[in-house]
Amino acid sequence: MGQPPMGQQGPAAAPNPAQVPGIILCVCALLIAIGTFTKSWVGADERRMSVGVGLTGAKLCSEGQCISMGWGDKMMKRAPGDIKLFGYLGLIAGLGAIGAAGAAGGLALSRNTHKVPLKPLYGAIGAASFTHSYFLVRLLVDEKIGKGASIGYSGIVSIIGLIGAGFVLKQMLGPIIKQGAPAGAAPGGYAAAPMGAAPAPGQAMAAPSACPRCQGQLTYVAQYQRYYCNACQQYA
Repeated sequence: MGQPPMGQQGPAAAPNPAQVPGIILCVCALLIAIGTFTKSWVGADERRMSVGVGLTGAKLCSEGQCISMGWGDKMMKRAPGDIKLFGYLGLIAGLGAIGAAGAAGGLALSRNTHKVPLKPLYGAIGAASFTHSYFLVRLLVDEKIGKGASIGYSGIVSIIGLIGAGFVLKQMLGPIIKQGAPAGAAPGGYAAAPMGAAPAPGQAMAAPSACPRCQGQLTYVAQYQRYYCNACQQYA
């Protein structure tokens, strides 16, 4: 178990097939965070005053000074109840989506795609997509808030991040998780012999058992006469 003998190096790690999806998911998590915490879903300018509304409440700016107000503040009492409700729900769902996309991206970049729980992540992304979309549409159609207001960047950024995260999870990362390591692939360019066959000189054979640490596929490296886990980058 552990590292190769002194003076010897293990096979070079194969390229991480989940690297690109992992990077995109991290970017999507950042976009969702920007949309969740900023107050520029819709905005309006009147004379020397500007108002912006977001999931956490509203922001009032006048002559270079800005005041932030939450949904529970006195000045926000006149806001419709369903907008307040979906502001809170959207904030909670946004936090879940940020965590889901960020965690999936981190696991993908660290070669731990086998630990990515796809179904719960789909649920978190779906809940945020619904609440954020409803909140944005409800703001725009409201007679008081939407009248004279224009759509801001926050909602657009958030929804782009959610759509991107959902697409990457389903179309890019999901197939990698389901397929696992490519059959017969060996690290460092070593050829892999068929399952159950004795390794020929200079060849490596796919191990019949899984890695005891990550349950990933093991590969037999004839040079060291040991099995190697590409995911953990250690010998078993």
